[in-house]
This record gives sequence, C-alpha cells and structure tokens, in this order.
Amino acid sequence: MPAYTLREWGEMLENSRKSVGISVSSRITEISGEYTGNRMLMMGEMEKKGTGILLHYREQLEEDGKNGPVTDVTVWLRKEEVTVMRRGDYSVTLVFHRGRTCDASYRTPFGIIALRVFTSVLRCQADEEKGHVYIVYQMESGGSVASHEMEILYGEPDSERLDM
Repeated sequence: MPAYTLREWGEMLENSRKSVGISVSSRITEISGEYTGNRMLMMGEMEKKGTGILLHYREQLEEDGKNGPVTDVTVWLRKEEVTVMRRGDYSVTLVFHRGRTCDASYRTPFGIIALRVFTSVLRCQADEEKGHVYIVYQMESGGSVASHEMEILYGEPDSERLDM
C-alpha cells in the first residue's frame, strides 16, 4: 500500500468531490393548519462515501431583509436512512429512517432546544450523477408538534429538474 503525505491525501479527497446544483424545498404545517415553506437553489459538492452519497452546501437565509448567518450543511444519503448535519450559529444533526424516532439537540445562540423527530415517509434515490430525496416527518419541541416535508434534488447545475 503506497504511503501518502497529508497534502496528497487532502488533494485526493478534494478531487473526489464533484460540483452539483442543489435544490432544497421545505414546508412546515402547524397544528393550527397554518403553513410556511421555502425553496433554496445553490451550488454544492457531492461525493461518494461507502454505499452512500454526501452532499455539502452552505445556506444563508435572510433575516429582516438582510443576510443571516451562514450554515454549513452536510446531507448523508443512504438507501434506508438520511442524516442532515447543520453546523453554524444554529446546529443540529437529524437522522431520518422511516418508522423511527430520533432525539436531537438544536444548538442556538440562545440555548439548546430538545427535539424529537418521527419519520413517516422516506424516499431516497441517489447516485453519483443525480438524486431525489423526499422526507415527511413530525417534529416535537417544547410540547408542540409540526408536520414537515423536505425535498432535496441534486444534479448537473443546468438540469431542468433543478430550475437552475
């Protein structure tokens, strides 16, 4: 087995990533029936990891008409499970597996919020060229429950499916 320097190893890892267009859509429905939703289109990176796919991208939402804090997001796609890791001022790791509950801690500048997530629907079709993920889950926090839908698409930046 050849020996690699740290620099060579880093270059090999960097070269295994591929630029992709990513679309993330979400919809939250409160118990009252009111809902909110958004859709973000961005460039990111995709890499193969074992039997799964990793997506890496940066999110920056607007707050009061201004750019909010940047959040680094990694999504690990596997056939039966999807893990979303968000790192920044607001950090959380959520594991989605159909029919299972995941407990998580949402770290904010104001403190930690306990979350409980139950995944009712998980569809994941992902390969090294393109992918489609659809998740429906219920999130409980502080005694209130909301229903969430999330759809992630990735592929070539000019793909009509991504509207990029």
